Amino acid sequence: MITFIIKSAICLTILYGFYHFFLRNTKAFHFNRFYLLLSSVYAIFISLITIRVNINLPFSLNNLWFFNTSEKIISAGQIKTTPVSTFSFPEILIIIYISVSLVLLFRFAANIYKIVRLMRSSTKVVVSNTRLVLVDNTTLPFSFFGYVFVNRSDYENGKIETEIFIHEQAHCIQYHSIDILLIETIKIILWFNPIIWLIDKAIQLNHEYLADNQVLTNYTLIDYQKTLVNLVFRNNSTYLASHLNYSLTKKRLVMMKKKKSRAEILSILAAIPMFLFLGLAIANAQESAKTKISQLKQTDTLSTPQPAEYMKVKKGESADKAGTDQKHPVGSGAIIPPPPPPPPPPPPSVKEKMVKKDERKVKKMQYESQLKSAGDMMPPPPPPPPPAKVKQVKKAESNAKTELGKNSEEGPIAPPPPPPPPPPPVKED
Repeated sequence: MITFIIKSAICLTILYGFYHFFLRNTKAFHFNRFYLLLSSVYAIFISLITIRVNINLPFSLNNLWFFNTSEKIISAGQIKTTPVSTFSFPEILIIIYISVSLVLLFRFAANIYKIVRLMRSSTKVVVSNTRLVLVDNTTLPFSFFGYVFVNRSDYENGKIETEIFIHEQAHCIQYHSIDILLIETIKIILWFNPIIWLIDKAIQLNHEYLADNQVLTNYTLIDYQKTLVNLVFRNNSTYLASHLNYSLTKKRLVMMKKKKSRAEILSILAAIPMFLFLGLAIANAQESAKTKISQLKQTDTLSTPQPAEYMKVKKGESADKAGTDQKHPVGSGAIIPPPPPPPPPPPPSVKEKMVKKDERKVKKMQYESQLKSAGDMMPPPPPPPPPAKVKQVKKAESNAKTELGKNSEEGPIAPPPPPPPPPPPVKED
């Protein structure tokens, strides 16, 4: 629904914008008629077309719970659903859209019924191959398909100008009522878009241009303008009909004096490829974000827990033994069994054991060869330091040698003193 609204809005905005700036003030009335009608129909058809492309994303969609497509098989007895009594926001929008469309459809049908009933209950006469419907109501002349509705008293008293009659006859000959019915039907579908209402007004104003142009082929401009000015204050409230009181403004009077120019031809030539350009632009805009979602879904096996996951009921295990698989939303009270443990890996075969053993031997030999080659390239280690006692002895010897050297320089070395005499023996009594 949102995609349909966006596409139709883009199409109508671009097409009507081109008409408003390049075709609105030209005298290419017949071309403008078909351009406006085709724009309205094209906006609907291009909005209903879906171009399937793949979108390349830097992350896996399965990691998002609302894109997760993994399914768990559970039985129907384990599913507990809770009724939801509130409407979501998209559902409210759909209800509003359908309600307004139904109101417009009823209004459209009521106005058609009003015209048909007026046609059947009134007197009809044929004048110049045109069927006149003489109504008792006070109304301006208007046309609907091949019928021209005029006031009975005005027709009998000859108050209807010939220019007005030719104007309404031009509406009947050119079948302008088909355009009005078509645009009213499109308004029922695209009523939410304000551009469609502007196109409706542009189509009706263009109808008046076409009818005015037909009158000016037989009558002078000044006489016809005077006739229109005399009808300014008259009112016509009949809906779905072409009448003279519609958009009697300065634009309509100025358009009668306007002449064709070469710029109109350029505008027409530029408008012809507009529809093709718009369709290609929408297609290229979608393909600019092209990737491969299907490959992501196939390769991604990671599944994250979801707050509200759609479970698939296993076929044949439901309570009513349904013949087809159905998806049920699991509510807050659902009982989800834990996933089964993964199966143990199969034991390796004899051949696999031999291959692994040979691989370990090869790796061990490579490691030893690397250590050997690294040992040949390294320098020999330094000798270990001497123990602490050896250092003290060597230090004492070096000190003694230094003292001997000093004494030899000072003179002869004195002999050491004699040892003390032994103690006298003790006599026993």
